[in-house]
Amino acid sequence: MLLNRPNFKEESKRLDTMTKSEIKNFILKNKDCFLDEYFLRFYIKYIYYNDELLFNKKFKEYNIYPDILVKNKKIIFEYDGPTHYTTNETIIKDYDKDYLFREKGYKIIRIPFFIEFNEKIIKKYFGEKYIDISSTYKNGFIHPNVVLPTSFCERGLYRFIDYIENIEDDIKTDIFNSLWQKSIRKKSLLFVISPIMFLKYADKIKEFITKIGNEKIKNELEKDYDKLCFELKYVNKYTMI
Repeated sequence: MLLNRPNFKEESKRLDTMTKSEIKNFILKNKDCFLDEYFLRFYIKYIYYNDELLFNKKFKEYNIYPDILVKNKKIIFEYDGPTHYTTNETIIKDYDKDYLFREKGYKIIRIPFFIEFNEKIIKKYFGEKYIDISSTYKNGFIHPNVVLPTSFCERGLYRFIDYIENIEDDIKTDIFNSLWQKSIRKKSLLFVISPIMFLKYADKIKEFITKIGNEKIKNELEKDYDKLCFELKYVNKYTMI
């Protein structure tokens, strides 16, 4: 990860004046940086260089601003930062936005903040052709200050679970491995895994704990596992899974 991260918001203002080669060089120069809404613009501009792109422009008569609109192909890219998982109001607005766009015949591609435009993701959305601009940043909860699932609201947790249940196994493995590493570093499951997520993936979490070589950390996480089992009585009592 680059320590001197560019201001991608400012840099993206000159995208319309950049050649395709210049955009590629910019991406490669910053391939160790994690993705955000503005860095995403460089990838999409490179891939759809000859298409009509609009960034955060008002959609027709509606008070809605797609992050990136590939106008002539009717494709919309939305970058979902942490608030799209932690804040009910934001998630509900996303549902309204998606409903409207689909009604109008647009394809919507949402990129969660724990996903990067590395080789796996570029292959998933665009095929082999564009892997030469792949990020070196891994999928998952990698950044030291990243928002973790234990901070997601209920709707955000269901959105997260739905996403990882519908992605390729290798990407799913990357996401889970990043959560296991966070748990080891924090010496805690409770600050990483929510009870609802635990209910869905208890067996996978148990398997991870059994493989930990450090006995002290392993014991701490086993205690947290038991605490999460205790918390499940509230989840089972007050929610429908």
